[in-house]
Amino acid sequence: EDSDGKTAYELEYKVDGVDHATLIAANGDILEQETDVELSTVPAPVTDAASKAHADGNIKEASIVTAGDKKFYELDVKVGDDTHEMKINADGTVISDSIEKPEPKENDKDKD
Repeated sequence: EDSDGKTAYELEYKVDGVDHATLIAANGDILEQETDVELSTVPAPVTDAASKAHADGNIKEASIVTAGDKKFYELDVKVGDDTHEMKINADGTVISDSIEKPEPKENDKDKD
């Protein structure tokens, strides 16, 4: 994975059935850690911010992310055919809201 023009490696794994991801710099520094959480554990200001931004959306997945000294929630919100990746502070402040690009399917990678 390329992170801000620098090579980084993403390690995805499960612990007790919970998905985790860690982004590691080429020098071994941990850049970001992400852990999936149950939607019921996400603070109300976070889910309220997502609902306000996308009233017609449906929250599909939630995780808590630690990047350096910053901690925020990342929500996948399905709106029509698009999935929005929203990063929101615990107080409900929206950090970013972007449409996720679909990942190529395994059988599509070999096609030219």
